[in-house]
Amino acid sequence: MIAVDTNILVRLLVTGENPSQTERVRRLFHEALHRNEPVLIPVACILESVWVWLRVYRLTKSQVVEFVEALFRTAGLEFESRIEIVLALDDWKNGPGDFGDYLIRACARNMGATGVATFDQTLHTESGFFPPPA
Repeated sequence: MIAVDTNILVRLLVTGENPSQTERVRRLFHEALHRNEPVLIPVACILESVWVWLRVYRLTKSQVVEFVEALFRTAGLEFESRIEIVLALDDWKNGPGDFGDYLIRACARNMGATGVATFDQTLHTESGFFPPPA
């Protein structure tokens, strides 16, 4: 198994900026698939990539969600914290928070946390988030 970092994952979706890097990324995935070697996508890589696609490349939330969901259907890819990523994506689609907020909550719940303390008032009405004491 090999793993990729954010720069590699970003190039799967953003292809026009650096065609040489895009081609190298495609070759990397193709060769791994040909060798039956899984490619690991770390949870931090997903989190960073979502941020980059939204903030740097100005993609829409729906474009990013669609792409990440397509990654889940791609043969040869393994995901760290896959269930938590899926839960976070589902909540993010219609929620007021950022993807990272929902990923933190999903990972925290998986570890047994009953809630996530946050100053983000938009999340205080959401299950699993609460303000710190005054």
